[in-house]
Amino acid sequence: MGGNPVIREQGFALITVLLFSMVFFALGVAALTMSYFGFHTQNSENNYQRAGWAAEYAINQAVSALPTCSSTETSCPVLSLSGLSCRYAGIPDSGNAYCLIRGVGQFRNASIVKMVVMPIAPTGNWSAMVARSGTLNLSGSSSIANCDTTCPAGGPAVLYQAALNGSYTPVDSTPANCPNNPTGVYGHPAVQQKSTLPNDLASTFFGGATDWAALLSALGSKYGADASGLGAGSIPAACQVSWVSPCGGKKQPACKTIPPSGCTGGRVYVNAPNQTVTLSTALSNLTLVSNGTVALNTEVSGVNIFAENISVSTDGEILQGGAFFSRSATSIALGSNQVLGTSSSPVLMIQGGNLSMSGSGGPDLFGMTYTRGSSVSISGNGNVKVHGTMIHDNANGTFDTSSGNLALTFDYTVLANLSVNLSGLTRSPSCGGTTKDYLLTKQTAF
Repeated sequence: MGGNPVIREQGFALITVLLFSMVFFALGVAALTMSYFGFHTQNSENNYQRAGWAAEYAINQAVSALPTCSSTETSCPVLSLSGLSCRYAGIPDSGNAYCLIRGVGQFRNASIVKMVVMPIAPTGNWSAMVARSGTLNLSGSSSIANCDTTCPAGGPAVLYQAALNGSYTPVDSTPANCPNNPTGVYGHPAVQQKSTLPNDLASTFFGGATDWAALLSALGSKYGADASGLGAGSIPAACQVSWVSPCGGKKQPACKTIPPSGCTGGRVYVNAPNQTVTLSTALSNLTLVSNGTVALNTEVSGVNIFAENISVSTDGEILQGGAFFSRSATSIALGSNQVLGTSSSPVLMIQGGNLSMSGSGGPDLFGMTYTRGSSVSISGNGNVKVHGTMIHDNANGTFDTSSGNLALTFDYTVLANLSVNLSGLTRSPSCGGTTKDYLLTKQTAF
């Protein structure tokens, strides 16, 4: 009645084998299912990662197009991976100061949307030429360019505030695309209006100077000179000279020696109202202050000049930097291959009045010029090359090269060296197109 015990044992063994088989089968199915979903999860993750890269590329394309912020959706350039694409569009705010950028990246069935808010304009105020407003006339092969590869994204070649009229050809070009010898205005953008520039640009480009008067005070403090009144100030009597002109002629006293015998301290004052003080012997490491016109026609090194007017002739070269301030006007006539300053030791030239420059044979000026007069005029047969920046701070001024050629280029290194050499009297430059930062970011996956 109990059955055959052998058969019962065989039955239990068969049932056990079947149960283990079912367990192993279930585990196998589960492993296959997990592998299947893992594969698809990883594949989906890869798709979304590629789509995210495309969305980031779309944002970068939109940023490179600024200051254009267009609501028209634009496709990115063709991407090398099949199935990968992106597009972008932007919406400016009411003040045209910020752009809401929407970038979409797609790969197969994955789609990523990224949105950022960015300033439309480069945040820096540095460029090859800065004009509070006025007229810009370029002639012949003249150029104003921001092609310095130190700032890869570039910046405007001409930055202005209220109005910029006249004759010039603007070309929107980053440094990588600038030609070797540009003609016209090259930058990214070529010209840019900046409504936030103050009415007195001294505060923008000079450290600690709130306005023109403060700049003159800072100059005086740095060099121990009376930049505002062009008086002797604290210069000792042994270093003061009363000039008589013409000198050395019949029954006229000889020209005074500069610096006079017995003068120490590196500062000289020349009292010469309505006269011209001609520096015809080589000078170095000297600060000269005069209420007359100082004419330079010899080589100087490390010399600073503060005068009513300054005249630099074709024979005079300025080496190892220097600061040159004229309360009224400055005229510069440069000869073949002549240099004023160097890349490592640039010059600072400040004019309360007009600036006129002429040249022949490709002379070079390294540094910054800051002019408050009504006109900046470039003339001559040769290409006058200015490396650094020229700032024209006059609401009704004219910047004119109609009777000459100018090659004005923004040079970050020159301006940075100038700031260091002058201990921050001039501000350190910034790259106009590389200081843009994301203000707000959002990412959505579909």
